[in-house]
Amino acid sequence: MIPIAKPVLVQLFDNISEDKIIDIATNTGRSAIKEIALFMKHKMNLESFLEWFEIRMKSSFIEISHEKYDCSNSETHSYIVKHDLGKNWSLYPKVIFEFILQDLKGKPLKNVSVTSTMFAFDFEE
Repeated sequence: MIPIAKPVLVQLFDNISEDKIIDIATNTGRSAIKEIALFMKHKMNLESFLEWFEIRMKSSFIEISHEKYDCSNSETHSYIVKHDLGKNWSLYPKVIFEFILQDLKGKPLKNVSVTSTMFAFDFEE
């Protein structure tokens, strides 16, 4: 991970098509994020990934809200990530989260919302 000025990041993501964002997240971002999380937490499971993700967002001055609640026989996680980086930036971590959750738990994201200022989703553990 390298530091990059927020206006530069916004400009880069705004000038890439949604299809290309999905391609980058799928073919490069997914493995890069998993490797970074593994390096930082020394293991790669759902708990370590979520811990790393929350720390990374907070250290990047991106607001994040994470709630856990019991639903039927499982625990549901609800995330809201608030930023001002544009819709394409919201799409990028959303796609990565979908793949990592599928890889680690075999479950889909639910109640997904992607806007230019935030993305939100739920998933069952």
